[in-house]
Amino acid sequence: MRGYSVLHVDAAGLHASGHDFFQSDNGVWLVDEVQTGYFSL
Repeated sequence: MRGYSVLHVDAAGLHASGHDFFQSDNGVWLVDEVQTGYFSL
């Protein structure tokens, strides 16, 4: 069952700031670290 997200990560902002994203073997996107300014509720 899917519901509403409770935490939003500004992935576009992270990418624009130069953070590198990696895709795991099972398809999940990962990043080394996310500063608190990129989170919102």
